[in-house]
Amino acid sequence: MTMHQAVAAPTAASALITHLAGHAGSIAQRHGVEVDIHTELESDLPLRLTSSLWDALCSVVDNAIEHGFSRSARPATKPPAGQLRLSVWQESGETFVEIADDGPGVDWDDIRTRCVEQGIPFSGPSAVFEFGVGSRLPLIRRFILGLGGSCSIDSSPGQGTRFQARFRS
Repeated sequence: MTMHQAVAAPTAASALITHLAGHAGSIAQRHGVEVDIHTELESDLPLRLTSSLWDALCSVVDNAIEHGFSRSARPATKPPAGQLRLSVWQESGETFVEIADDGPGVDWDDIRTRCVEQGIPFSGPSAVFEFGVGSRLPLIRRFILGLGGSCSIDSSPGQGTRFQARFRS
């Protein structure tokens, strides 16, 4: 595991992201995968969010490593070490928390098939948050909504996946 940090001074957000990077390293080691972790902190988070977001963000990191960096999922055209970016910034009165990976991305056709098999309506990525094909993403979404935020997932096959939570500053 390699960790790259861009942090000016210790803040609540830097503590959260540093601990999250450590968690990512532990999960990667447990799964036997290589990962380079990059942190980018351009803003702080309210203390109520840093203590509340831990479990939800750990689940997103777990998903990224378990599904994005396994040896079988890693395209041969990419370097052996997966890239994981943990970011916090502010823009237009909102604070953003983003977790992005360079894994294989989500196979939306597979997700659609799994949703149909489970009787879940599929209308694109939002359906994964609304209903899920596992339990993590719908729980994460409900939790973030309960904190007054919103979240989205963006993924392209071969390009990786980006999870983003946003909160009013």
